[in-house]
Amino acid sequence: MNNFRVKLAEGIESEDRLLKRIIDKGGELIDRPLPNQCFTGYDLRVKNKFNREMTIEVKRDNKSNNNVYIEHSYKNQPSGILISEAEYYFIDKPALGKFFYIETIELKDWIEWYKEHNRLLSVTCLSGFTEGYLVPVSILKLVM
Repeated sequence: MNNFRVKLAEGIESEDRLLKRIIDKGGELIDRPLPNQCFTGYDLRVKNKFNREMTIEVKRDNKSNNNVYIEHSYKNQPSGILISEAEYYFIDKPALGKFFYIETIELKDWIEWYKEHNRLLSVTCLSGFTEGYLVPVSILKLVM
C-alpha cells in the first residue's frame, strides 16, 4: 500500500474514532463527505449534545512529541489550513491516546502571528510533496 493510501486509511480511522466520541456524548452526524469526493471544505458536519451544528477537519499526527503538523501546501498549491472551511480542527495524537481541538480561525491567527515574528517552523513531508507548520500542542484544547 502506498504512503497516501496509508495516510488516508489512518485519517478515516481518526474520523471514525472522533465521530464515535461525539455520538457517545449525545451528538449526531449530519454529513460526512466520502474521501474520494471532491473537496468539500470539512471532514465531518455534526450536531453536538447541545444541538449546535459544527463542521470539523480531522487530522492525525502519529508522533508522540508535543507538536502537531498542520499542512499548508501540497505540490506548491495551497491546501490544508489555507483552504479549510471547517469551524474546528481536531487533531488525533494516537501515540498519546488523545484528541485535541482548536477553532480554525484561532489556529490561522496563531500561525499568522508566529510567522510574522519568525517563530514558526515550516517543514516538508511526504518526499517533498507537502509543507506544513509544527504547532505546539500547548495552544490546543484537550478533548475530554
